[in-house]
Amino acid sequence: MVAKTISVPDIEYMYDNENRPGTCPVCHNTLEKIPDIHYKVAKKKADILLTYDGYYIVTEKFKAFCKENKYSNVCFTKLTDSTGYYFFMPQDIYILDYIHRKTRFLNKRECCGSYDEIIGATPAYKLSSFSTESNDFINRSEYYFGTKGCKDPLIIIGLETEQKMKAFGIKGVSYINVYSIETIYGKSKPIDEVTLQDMQENPIWIFALDEEDSDEVDESWLKPILKSDNVMSEFVEAYILLKSTDGQYYISANLDIKKEVLDDVTFWKPEQQCWIPIENIDSYKEMQFIAVPKIEKETDILFGFDSSKNLFSSLRSQAQLKEKKKTIFSFFASLFKRK
Repeated sequence: MVAKTISVPDIEYMYDNENRPGTCPVCHNTLEKIPDIHYKVAKKKADILLTYDGYYIVTEKFKAFCKENKYSNVCFTKLTDSTGYYFFMPQDIYILDYIHRKTRFLNKRECCGSYDEIIGATPAYKLSSFSTESNDFINRSEYYFGTKGCKDPLIIIGLETEQKMKAFGIKGVSYINVYSIETIYGKSKPIDEVTLQDMQENPIWIFALDEEDSDEVDESWLKPILKSDNVMSEFVEAYILLKSTDGQYYISANLDIKKEVLDDVTFWKPEQQCWIPIENIDSYKEMQFIAVPKIEKETDILFGFDSSKNLFSSLRSQAQLKEKKKTIFSFFASLFKRK
């Protein structure tokens, strides 16, 4: 799972005939979504709605959410006859793997190059060569799915965005997994049952969030990434195996991939056959660890204790922070420098 698509409640058609603006005048297929600004919204208890003919409508609350989180490449068109409602369309494209999904493109038209029907949207799969800069984004699919003038794009959001939407109280939205076909998962188990041997066999474990509907699985369960030694940014966070530079300890820790910091740092105690909090080692702040898996394709990433954050972080991220502070200091120093 690398992203989410959203599913929202349906509302009445925006246009009552096939001659919608933004459609081909010959075949009436959707080319772009142009809203009727006088459309009157039948109010529902949801912050994102979708008309039967494929127009996303959002509330003032959702617009405020986007503004607060600085999602710049999203467009809002005010509906003048429906106070507090907007037509909504992301501008950035999230590239999907239509071959793996077996999406069907039916009856291509010579007049405009569009298809009468595009069938097979969810569950969606990310194209292997495509990536995003972060896990916090609101994008859309490159194709509109559905039939003729009633097609609509998939709205695809980052895993971090999903959590932000929930925390903000965005209502009426269901979230559907977008998968990466490169990722193969093993059997999940409770976090306190993951052993050193488990992590030596598979050094990357992520939370089994997509299995929480099961009566047995809860938010503390992890599952291994199989046949991979590379931590990808799409995971957001992952438990990884590390080793102390003196070779004395194996370490398990939760990695925030974007910030390259560790929490829940533990070491393997062979005598007790379990993980023990790192604080039980008197000199733990002087320790350094090497990540066993690659991190975004970089090998041998080194972690050390960062007293300014009171946690372990990668030495390269610490170096970047020092360089940033040095640059800021130099800037302010230049302001007071005598000419």
